[in-house]
Amino acid sequence: MHTYALAKFYGAYRSMAQLERWIGRDGSRYDGLAGKLRRGFHLGERSGGYWRSGQAWPIAWRKADGRVFPFLETFGVLQATKEGLISPQDGWRYRELHAALHASRDRQIDPLTPTKLTLGGYPLTIRRDVVPPTHNWMLDAAAPWIVSLDVPERARAGYPEDAALFLNAYRAMAQRTQPAVLEFAASQGSKYGAGESGDRGRTWDSAAWFEAVYGGHYGVRMTLDALEIAPQPVATLPDDGITNLLYQGANVQLALDAGARTYRVTSDQPVNLVLRPIADGAVVALNGVEQGRVARLTLAAGQTVHVQSLGVTRYRSDTAFASVWQRADGPVQAGAARRSWLWGPAPFRTTIERYAQSPGSERLVEYYDKSRMELTQPGADRAQRWFVTNGLLVKELVSGRMQIGDAEWEQRAPASAAIAGDPDGANPAPGYGAFANVVSLNNDQRAERRIGADVTATIDASGTTGNNLGLVRPETKIAAYDENLGHNLPSVFWRYMTALPDDWVFAFGYPISEPMWTTARVGGTDKPVLVQLFERRILTYTPGNPRGFEVEMGNVGQHYHRWRYGYAPWEGAN
Repeated sequence: MHTYALAKFYGAYRSMAQLERWIGRDGSRYDGLAGKLRRGFHLGERSGGYWRSGQAWPIAWRKADGRVFPFLETFGVLQATKEGLISPQDGWRYRELHAALHASRDRQIDPLTPTKLTLGGYPLTIRRDVVPPTHNWMLDAAAPWIVSLDVPERARAGYPEDAALFLNAYRAMAQRTQPAVLEFAASQGSKYGAGESGDRGRTWDSAAWFEAVYGGHYGVRMTLDALEIAPQPVATLPDDGITNLLYQGANVQLALDAGARTYRVTSDQPVNLVLRPIADGAVVALNGVEQGRVARLTLAAGQTVHVQSLGVTRYRSDTAFASVWQRADGPVQAGAARRSWLWGPAPFRTTIERYAQSPGSERLVEYYDKSRMELTQPGADRAQRWFVTNGLLVKELVSGRMQIGDAEWEQRAPASAAIAGDPDGANPAPGYGAFANVVSLNNDQRAERRIGADVTATIDASGTTGNNLGLVRPETKIAAYDENLGHNLPSVFWRYMTALPDDWVFAFGYPISEPMWTTARVGGTDKPVLVQLFERRILTYTPGNPRGFEVEMGNVGQHYHRWRYGYAPWEGAN
């Protein structure tokens, strides 16, 4: 029950599902096996899964007798990220794993060869009887073939300088050994002393260089359906590219200009392509026309496509963001809390935005489905509760005033996205601008205290308000009143807010509207939904939702990002 083996099984199940679909079957059997394996792997250690509390990496393996080996085994976790068993959709688990790999990178390179099999060496107690004590050095050995995992995965995770470090370590080893590679080796400074397997020049090890360069630097991946290209350059080279790459009978040429963040693809035969941005690019443009996060096309024989990477999606995050997320949504991810996400399962963009009062007039922000975290003063006391702030996004979306400083705004049109329900044009729910006349943006539109009253107010897509006595429900009676901006809170929302592990004012801000019923399309069906706008979030109550998920947060972070930037980096990201 080894993480490395589970990752290989997970990849095999997904490949089998793809093969089944290729021959006209639905692949559901293997998709189901992959999903079951993934769900089990991501449980906590005490529940039979592979994640230990307070540890940034999954355990290396479990024994049938119950023993657990929790150390960081490099090739296991890298294989897991390669196969998608651990992926960006796992949020902070993925990020913290790669941050830990980054922090320990210098200890992972043996003076003789990359990469250490495990940090600190395996305990002697797990040495198999078939391994003589004279080979104990192998318990702290390094293996060059791991570079084929190291380079692509580190680059994809946002650490191109680490990827270059390991690639250069492999190259240095190859230049000083004859034949060019070592299967396993340990230096004199290793935990169990020096040693070398003596098995050199293996195809397995030589192929590692090929996979590191082609799968990492050029980002080429061959699938049944298409040739996928997503370069993660570790260096800027003159006349860079691949000539005469054979894929499904086509001879493909790839020219890469890492400095200009562009590449060109040409083929002598029709070929299906999936094209993604270079490294941290936000979207791709094909021949000057913006396409979004991913572009799919069939390249005709003799045709050339010029691919540009526009914008920046990925910046290094900050551990303070991770702490806020873990406090609120860590229990949801671990299955310890049965409720909807407060932020979302994973950040979909970390970037820099202008803000007049931040150093250099720029601040680090991180977008989640439900909101945005901000680090406005990075030099402040990190122990302060408001070191990380939570954007007043709903106020901006309703008013159209995009805040770029403490007292500076840029005027835009209010957001038109439906505040609740399905993200399509058929959704009858009102957009943000429809609430302009019922929200408190300047301490106006205050309501009288109505503790114990029923909620009957309604609002439609045009902003027209009314009353519907048929929507009265005991769980929506008014339970609290907020004096700050003067709005009532229904019981169903008040219970949810006060039961959260985070302070509700930090999470939501103050309510800026009364609770109001509207009609929203949820899962393709029009339903009555109770909505209430807060400075930072939108709360919805959908009667009939599964238990624990009747109250949910609107996707304010998604709506705001599309309103501000005009594109959705979470679409087509996988």
